Amino acid sequence: MKLHASGEDYLETILYERHCFFTEQLIAAGVAPKTAEADACRIEHAISSKSFARLKKAAKQEQD
Repeated sequence: MKLHASGEDYLETILYERHCFFTEQLIAAGVAPKTAEADACRIEHAISSKSFARLKKAAKQEQD
């Protein structure tokens, strides 16, 4: 399957958002930054959109 440039940009934006979120959460939980980066790379591809949205919402509520 080949994506148009706009589709590739959209996908990269989504994955980058997930990657940053999981990296930050893992580091906050005490995971070493290098390990957090590697784990975030794996998690960002495996998690569903619904689960990610729920985790983001829960993290935001926890901050408030």
